[in-house]
Amino acid sequence: MAPGTGQPDIPGQLVVQMDDVTATENGGLRPSTIINQPNTFTLSTTFTIQDTFAGLLDGDKFDVQHYFTRIEDNKVVKRVGGTVTAALVAGKIVMPYTSTPFTTGNDGDGKDLEVPPGETEGNFRVLTQLVAQDPGVRAIVAAFQDGLLLEVLQ
Repeated sequence: MAPGTGQPDIPGQLVVQMDDVTATENGGLRPSTIINQPNTFTLSTTFTIQDTFAGLLDGDKFDVQHYFTRIEDNKVVKRVGGTVTAALVAGKIVMPYTSTPFTTGNDGDGKDLEVPPGETEGNFRVLTQLVAQDPGVRAIVAAFQDGLLLEVLQ
């Protein structure tokens, strides 16, 4: 996969970066883009904010949101993953993030990602984004990654 997209990207002033989003299946093989169900997995990435104005964001809180779309029927599942807090260290903010576990199952099981009826697998597109809680910061600082695909197998 590829790293995410961050803004702004103004070297010397303020640069926002997002690493690739990776999935880790509980007890599974790496990379965990093919997940057996029923099982759990987490999503991880790192957000970095640097350069001259990074210090202005020290202490700000950001929500990390995950949007899952099941490709077979375009069913959308939204789940807010968590919150990270900006902490300036040596002129740079580095915010590692790992989600709480997501669950997998069959359609109707009430799990986060479910294999559709009549199928042996479910395929999911994952969009992960960083959203500032402060509306003033939200209009300036943002990041997202829309390149992760997961397959859940029965």
